Amino acid sequence: MTDLVQIENVEALTTEAETLIQGGLELCEEAYSANTRRAYASDWRAFTEFCEEFKANPLQASHATVFAYAQHLATKNDGEIKASTIERRLAGVRHVHLREYPEDTPPTDHYKTRQLLRAIKRSRNEQTSNKKRALFSSDVASMIDHCDTTTTGLRDRALLLLGLLGGFRRSELVALRWCDIETLPTNSEGFLVRVRQSKTDQTGKGKTKAIHHQAEPYCAWSALVEYRNAVDRSFDERALKRSPDSCVFLKVSRWGSVSQTPLRPASVALVVKKRAKAAGLDPALFSGHSLRSGLITEGLARGIALSDLADQAGHAKLDTTRSYDQGITGLNRGITKGWFEGGV
Repeated sequence: MTDLVQIENVEALTTEAETLIQGGLELCEEAYSANTRRAYASDWRAFTEFCEEFKANPLQASHATVFAYAQHLATKNDGEIKASTIERRLAGVRHVHLREYPEDTPPTDHYKTRQLLRAIKRSRNEQTSNKKRALFSSDVASMIDHCDTTTTGLRDRALLLLGLLGGFRRSELVALRWCDIETLPTNSEGFLVRVRQSKTDQTGKGKTKAIHHQAEPYCAWSALVEYRNAVDRSFDERALKRSPDSCVFLKVSRWGSVSQTPLRPASVALVVKKRAKAAGLDPALFSGHSLRSGLITEGLARGIALSDLADQAGHAKLDTTRSYDQGITGLNRGITKGWFEGGV
């Protein structure tokens, strides 16, 4: 029986109580998204491998062992591992220790280890130079212009337009289902898309985003309809039926046959890079996040309220949205505009 529950003056729990507790423990695992659980599992494997090499017990690791692990990560591959990655690795170790020994202070929280992490961040001085560039509407328009009318081309067109205009995270895009897309009256200015769960909504309250219609061929709604028709044709050829609850963005074979397997979050970056290259853009400059950052960065440049952009992007804090500014709104405000035009 787990140490999680301590019941005083009771020698043994009843079978019913043990069943309830076990069920609760299993449910606790659902407190984190699938991506977070995979990341923590990867972090723990890496720490376990380190401990095996130095003959240490990972579940009973001392503060010194974790401190040495942080320094190991900092010096590995000539210091190429980012400080943010090291911090994430330690977070995974911390998670497992808290799960197994919830009443103990995890070894990752030792003052010296936290101090070392701060020193690593300062010494790396990681700037935004390695950040991928945002995709603006003009970039996406060029990418759309180079999408063909194959099923893959139609899918990518819909993904690019929806990704930009909705400011979706990659995980949100690939998790969308057809029943999450709500049509509005024909005289309306757009349509609605429901996000069931996101990075900042782990409890699954959900959020609805409004997507405005655009001039053709850059309208996300039209792109979705054309892509959906292509999916239906592919399914009809194999006597399959598209379910309203099935994922929107599916894998497509080189022969144009639509799979029932949804794209993975990493696939969004592949689509972006492929279409950027076809449009004559440098694919190395962009990532799957470029669509989302494009909405916020261009929105700020267009003077859209910070709170409105934060709401569309699903940011919990305005400071997160503000970090996409990178000086753009300063140009819009014209703080130093024309200083030397009329003399001093």
